[in-house]
Amino acid sequence: MRGIYDGVKAGDNELGRACFASALLRMRRRTGVTGFLMACTEIPLALRTADVPAECRLYDPGRLSARELAWRALA
Repeated sequence: MRGIYDGVKAGDNELGRACFASALLRMRRRTGVTGFLMACTEIPLALRTADVPAECRLYDPGRLSARELAWRALA
């Protein structure tokens, strides 16, 4: 929550990035997962692919939804 409220919402994306990357790395070590759904609108504003290990994949639900809507509209 610190990354959201003290970070992104307060305009400190660097703090947000550090908090989100740290949480992701802890989860990666604990569970071994490599795919992460950034399921809060603030997370993609601060965290980028370059901020996490290369084997980790970030999924932005807003971007995924927009892509699906575009495909359906153009189909």
